[in-house]
Amino acid sequence: MFAKKAAGALLLASLLVPSIGHAQPVVQTKSAVQPADMILQNGAVYTVDRNRNWAEAVAVKGDTIVYVGTNEGAKAYAGAQTKVVDVKGKMVLPGFIDSHTHASKTTGMIYTVDLFELGSIEEYVKAVKEFVKKYPEETAIQGRGWTNSAATGIGPRKEALDEVSKDIPIALTSDDGHSLWVNSKALEVAGITKSTPNPDGGLIERDPDMLRYPNVLEAYKQLSEEDKLTVRFRNAITADPAKGPEQVKEFIKLREENKGPHFQINAVKIFMDGVVEGATGYLEEPYKHKHTRGQLIWDPEVYNETAAAVDKAGFQLHVHSIGDAATRITLDGFEYAEKKNGQRDARPSIVHLQLFNPKDMERFKKLGVIGIPQPYWFLKEPGFFEEIEVPYLGRERAEEEYPMKSMINAGIVMASGSDYIVTQEFNPLHGIQQGITRIEEGKTDPKDIANPDERATLADMIASFTIDGAYANFVEDITGSIEVGKKADLVVLDKNLFAIPATEIKKTNILWTLFEGKEVYRNEAFK
Repeated sequence: MFAKKAAGALLLASLLVPSIGHAQPVVQTKSAVQPADMILQNGAVYTVDRNRNWAEAVAVKGDTIVYVGTNEGAKAYAGAQTKVVDVKGKMVLPGFIDSHTHASKTTGMIYTVDLFELGSIEEYVKAVKEFVKKYPEETAIQGRGWTNSAATGIGPRKEALDEVSKDIPIALTSDDGHSLWVNSKALEVAGITKSTPNPDGGLIERDPDMLRYPNVLEAYKQLSEEDKLTVRFRNAITADPAKGPEQVKEFIKLREENKGPHFQINAVKIFMDGVVEGATGYLEEPYKHKHTRGQLIWDPEVYNETAAAVDKAGFQLHVHSIGDAATRITLDGFEYAEKKNGQRDARPSIVHLQLFNPKDMERFKKLGVIGIPQPYWFLKEPGFFEEIEVPYLGRERAEEEYPMKSMINAGIVMASGSDYIVTQEFNPLHGIQQGITRIEEGKTDPKDIANPDERATLADMIASFTIDGAYANFVEDITGSIEVGKKADLVVLDKNLFAIPATEIKKTNILWTLFEGKEVYRNEAFK
């Protein structure tokens, strides 16, 4: 996983695909048969291998899959000490992969004000007041989760937080992580006045350096060394646009210090622009509600040289890009790095891709760029027509957000991610459903489908959370599909996703998960 920061009839409700009983199972074996430690049998095993084969049984020895095939074939791997698990027809998938998540931010949520379930300025202020009352000894208050739609225009005012306290700094990050709402004391501490110019590539209310999560790398390294991680992390270090290519030396040092099997640093994160909600996503054409194209965070020349230095050092480039203009500039940097350093299996990736110019499709594919969308966002949220998307972008652009199917059809690898903690409900099954339906739960009117031509198939959505995610993180040789020789990262579901309406996918229960052959989670319903 990546740590640091998703056709047919309407909703595909009636789409059914033949289940295991109608498919020819794949059979994979090793020549020298030794008793397995565990055999899963009688399963609907969707391998997500190259040919999207189905199987009935999987045998595991140690942390590795040694057999995939029929129940009959699995008998050869059964020894006196082999644990045989009857899956009873349940669906078995490879372990899910989230290709863009800010997992480390969870620690910040534990010790800060949680605003995610609230929806108004009054509710936010009340929550902060209650936090201050509960923890009166705090000398600074942090929080996260307020939504831009609660205060459109210039955003929430400092005076509202001054009602809580003018004596201690209060800094609250928006739910998307790209805006910061502060009180007067926080502005004073930061040295910000009316005459303070906007920072390069941003506006005053957007200053990510005010919030930090210390010791993250040290914590992961310790957990990795103590063999306590039950998730495989591939981490990206965020580059500073003010430091340029010189900072790559420090990145190399950090990579050498973090090379465990379950936690590694192998990528560099670059924020190319902001977000549409704050009018900081960088667009080819201006926003409709104000005269701006948004904010480009990096100077293109500095970005190009930094991208080349990152690529030369063997890192993967991982770029946040919301606007179509930002994506074009991002691709320029990838192309510059390739010309300067030569071709290699670099697999650069672009995260979010909210607005995308189809003219860039061919270059995207030629450079081997991986798209990392957040399918959880593929819907017209409340306020789509009245508050944010249509007023900010205009109807035409708003209706063309978040391409997925067209990019998959063009041969581009699309590896889904949640962008947790921005997405609070980060269950991959939710993301799979949303990538297929692209509509808010409970709605059925075709006009409420977000960019309906971009609805992906179930097979493609599963792949985006498994084998394509593995490819995006250079781990497709060890995980992402159920094949002999790969790690036994497995998930058992209570329903076959191919045998239920797409609108029911997120209601499917995860019964059992294995990480490298070891049980991580078991639902009490799975005996």
